[in-house]
Amino acid sequence: MRTKELKVYNLPNNRTINADIDAKPYTLLLGLMGLGVMLMIFNAYIYGASLLLLGLFAIALLPRKILIEFSDNYMVLYNKVDKNDCVIIYYDDIVFWNYQRNVQNDTLTIELLDGSVESINCFDKHRIQRFMFIYAKGKKKVTR
Repeated sequence: MRTKELKVYNLPNNRTINADIDAKPYTLLLGLMGLGVMLMIFNAYIYGASLLLLGLFAIALLPRKILIEFSDNYMVLYNKVDKNDCVIIYYDDIVFWNYQRNVQNDTLTIELLDGSVESINCFDKHRIQRFMFIYAKGKKKVTR
């Protein structure tokens, strides 16, 4: 089993990242900006400009936080207590994965060959499931 926890600076330098999951809600922010523009069209200039500026501020100045990166052979989970730590999970080591929606947060849970379980709080069910179906094919846990 090659899956392990390591420091971010020990990740392979020559890795190619095919996709990533970001914690910044771009769709929501763009929708907020669109609502601001629509309010300005309908003569609610103060509210529209406020929403538009709030969306621009959030997109431009809030930091980008990568939660998961997908490569050809492995995925990297970054949401650890120490920002310098991450977990590299090879797709061959995954027994099954499951995405659970809860009231407070959503969780992606991955069980590995050695019986250990890695989990990460997530925000975008459809996008994460789409990538997991692509990279960890046939390993979704069937729940009844």
